Amino acid sequence: MLNVKMRSLCSRMAPLALALICAMVLGGAGDGLPGAETQTREGAQLRAEELVAALREGDWTLAAHFVHLDENTRTRMEIAGGAAREEAVPKIEAWFRRIYGTVRPGSVHSVRIDPSEPTRARVTYRHDDLDAFTMRFVNGSWFYVVE
Repeated sequence: MLNVKMRSLCSRMAPLALALICAMVLGGAGDGLPGAETQTREGAQLRAEELVAALREGDWTLAAHFVHLDENTRTRMEIAGGAAREEAVPKIEAWFRRIYGTVRPGSVHSVRIDPSEPTRARVTYRHDDLDAFTMRFVNGSWFYVVE
């Protein structure tokens, strides 16, 4: 009798256990939202490397997707405050082309999260010598900003 009860319990629990294992392997509930790990230095490093690779290839359009249009970035890139993202892309492309069109960046050297402001990262990279830019963690991802 005990053996029958155990089999019944196991057969009911197996789908739940399998679902739990799948959720753990696939990264959680699968709600499509980025996990907390994206806000880490490793998350910033990955995004910085993707951006620098696009700049190295001269893919200004792809690089434009890494830019967060906060007020300061808009001002420095001469993008009107009310301009939609689609309207801003040509100015962002021109910004990157001006900076990296002649001498393309090398590899990312380091990424440092600001301990007093954990949504801000300083990225140093090779560009002739060592240069740097800032990234901000906004809406679940790291973006290039002009400070």
